[in-house]
Amino acid sequence: MGRTLGPFTDVSTARVDGAYEIYQGNDDDGREVEILTLGAASSKDPARRALLSDTVAWAHATRGPADAPILSADLESEQPYVVTVRQAGLRGVERMLERMLAMGPRTGPLPVVNGPHTTQLPAVGTATGHIPVLSGHTDPRGIPPVVSTPPSGSPVAPASPMSSYVTRAQRSRPPWLVPVVLVLAVLILGTGGFLVYNGFSGDSGDGSADGDHGQTQSDSQPEGSGQPSGDLPQWSSATQSTSAGPKTFTSADGKVNAEPGWPIAFKIPDQMACDFNPNLEATCHGGSPDMPSVTIAVTKCPGDCAAKDRKNVKDGWDFPSPTNVDKFTVLSTLDDTSKTTVQLGRIFHPPFNGETLGAKLVLTVTAKGPTTAEDNAQRIVNDLLTQTPVP
Repeated sequence: MGRTLGPFTDVSTARVDGAYEIYQGNDDDGREVEILTLGAASSKDPARRALLSDTVAWAHATRGPADAPILSADLESEQPYVVTVRQAGLRGVERMLERMLAMGPRTGPLPVVNGPHTTQLPAVGTATGHIPVLSGHTDPRGIPPVVSTPPSGSPVAPASPMSSYVTRAQRSRPPWLVPVVLVLAVLILGTGGFLVYNGFSGDSGDGSADGDHGQTQSDSQPEGSGQPSGDLPQWSSATQSTSAGPKTFTSADGKVNAEPGWPIAFKIPDQMACDFNPNLEATCHGGSPDMPSVTIAVTKCPGDCAAKDRKNVKDGWDFPSPTNVDKFTVLSTLDDTSKTTVQLGRIFHPPFNGETLGAKLVLTVTAKGPTTAEDNAQRIVNDLLTQTPVP
């Protein structure tokens, strides 16, 4: 039999992976849920707490039809946690866990990016497999102290029905897969470069090779995948949008992020820095109270991006108090006495050399921080609106 934990019953350990723990149970409405939390020691690590907060914001911003909704989260308590529905065919908290594992070691010091410098925080202890003791919640439905605890043991509880599910992806990945994929990628990119080079060196008769600066899309690039790898997106100096608020960048303000392989370039304040990953996701941070924390994700619009496809995308933007800027754009701005949050969802045509590719992409952005960060959050979101022309 499972244990009782606050409003949750039949609670059992599903997975423990270093600093992170997943539990499963039922809420007081009878729904099956998953709970992701930090271990008792790692919850004292500011870097791990910040990564969990960023990941929850990323999960909100990038949630799609295949992702389980977030039911509740308390990221300010002594031991932060997030809860999702557990349902066959939907990705729950394990989606957030895998992202956090990909962005840092399971245990030990977690690198913290602060502007151009990277520092190491002191090592923290590892999780033991116990149900966490959670207290000091701001959520009235928060989890109170543990009623009972299971014994320490295997990182994945042997009796947990989640154990085979949450480790299936790890077991099914053969050790030779990564080097094979890397070799194929090198071969494909090499072939693409050969085709582009021959296209430039051939006799076109119209002098076009001098005008496109080597940014012709390679035949090896799949249709609708955005920008060819290696080419830099161009930032536009067009009049800034003010949909997110009155604050915008001038032509001399901020610095441009033009990441190879990204379909857009965008500006951030000089004091901030962005980390990009190959899945067209970025996190941007600054080292002062007037700099927000920003998560950005770009995905391909599903199907043909027809009206029903766009509706499904917009339904997946679980923004509080949303405002429809236009039929392709939803914006949410929340302010209280201490925090500001700006969220953006937008379906757009990726610009490339001043032209428009055939594919339509989806941009999701969450910028949050103390109220002192509101102006810079507006600047960044307004700039992203400007750089993403709608279909």
